[in-house]
Amino acid sequence: MPIRVALCEGLLDRCQRFSHALPLRNKQRFEAARRILPQRSLDRVISAWFSEQAQTSVRCAMALLALGCGPEAGAWAKSALTEGVKSWLAMRGDSYLPKKWISQQLARSADEQMARRVCVLSSPGRPGLDDSTYVREVLAFLSELAIPRCDFDASNVTLKRRRNVTTWMLGERVHIIKDQREVYALNARAAQIWRSLRFGKALPSITNELARWTEDAGRCIAEFHLMGFLDVEYEGVLLSRRGTSCIPPSFDCPLLSLEGLVFSTSHEQIKYSAISAQRFVAAGMALVYANLVVENAREDALGALKAGQWGVFERSVQRILRYLSIAILSANGVNPLPSGEEAPMRICQLPGLPPVLVSGLLLLHRDIDGLDEHRACALLANVDQLIQQVREFTHASSFPLCFASSEDWQKTLDIGYDWIRIGAFLDARFPIEEVRDMIATGGQQPHVKRPEGTVQPLDSYRSRADRPGAL
Repeated sequence: MPIRVALCEGLLDRCQRFSHALPLRNKQRFEAARRILPQRSLDRVISAWFSEQAQTSVRCAMALLALGCGPEAGAWAKSALTEGVKSWLAMRGDSYLPKKWISQQLARSADEQMARRVCVLSSPGRPGLDDSTYVREVLAFLSELAIPRCDFDASNVTLKRRRNVTTWMLGERVHIIKDQREVYALNARAAQIWRSLRFGKALPSITNELARWTEDAGRCIAEFHLMGFLDVEYEGVLLSRRGTSCIPPSFDCPLLSLEGLVFSTSHEQIKYSAISAQRFVAAGMALVYANLVVENAREDALGALKAGQWGVFERSVQRILRYLSIAILSANGVNPLPSGEEAPMRICQLPGLPPVLVSGLLLLHRDIDGLDEHRACALLANVDQLIQQVREFTHASSFPLCFASSEDWQKTLDIGYDWIRIGAFLDARFPIEEVRDMIATGGQQPHVKRPEGTVQPLDSYRSRADRPGAL
């Protein structure tokens, strides 16, 4: 059985240079080693290697052309042209591997017509062709050079599901976690395309189906492939040479909200988290928990205000301010978090925070004065205004009034569960121990009586936990 050896450009280049080297010492030994791989045999190997490279570039070019990515397809066609010509030259004894001297090699070949045609096709702008026509002109030329498999058929292109890529919902936003390390978010259109893909079907049928409601489905699929969300195959061969890349990470302030990564502009299709998946989900769970504690502490403050318990009222306000600070830090991806005592001082280190919000929070935290009803009412009004500002900044204005009704408590648990199930998947630390008392009591406050027959939210939480972890 023949043994197949993977050849890399570096190895072939060393062999080619060795075959043309001028020995200065041990000439007989050098010539004996050179006879192991005759020059003509090496030329054929290098020609076959460049031919395979050209076919790979052709597959990338035609797949991208089928996806509507004309400029990218043209770039791959240019690579295929260079590699095909290098294969042709190697078969004629000029097997030098670096591509920068190809014009000199063509001049040495004494084939002026070939040199002219290559010069014209070396850039789409020279013959004045659009991307699609340029790609097909290059393929026709490569066929003349005896490069096989240049009759590309897009119906042989299929999409393949990639391992370790999972899909999650945070509120209404779709997130993709890759290799349990990277987090991406999709806007509404990209999410609809992603969830409409049918793996294993021919590419034209997929794009035609999606074209009914969106024009850029093909380009979006090409982005999914580049991000490493899926594989593209041609007759069972992966288009692996295109590689995997990523978009610039998001450094928005805030970075995340209750629904995951924040989209700062409407034209963004895909967002990439600047922090790891585990830190992202830990920060998200902490954000939910901080908002829950703020609601809980505010209920405590209202109860203390009604009962005239001014010391309890001040401590409740202090708890609100500290967890508002934790909410701000969490929304900016800070995790692990500082202690509650130092959290208000740490928000000064975050860039992009409204100065009024920072100064207002620090001022209230430094001077909490609610030792009588008049001052307590004024302080609570200022705290409520600050809560609203923080919620608007962290995109958490929709956070429910957890303890107003069983429905609002259920909404709170639903928000938390969206994060908790990802946290369990990633084995991230989440503050379930701290929130256990509130879950066990259904968020019930001592000063609020619940009507008889109210469903315990803990039961609802358990029923929701039966859902699968990944979509």
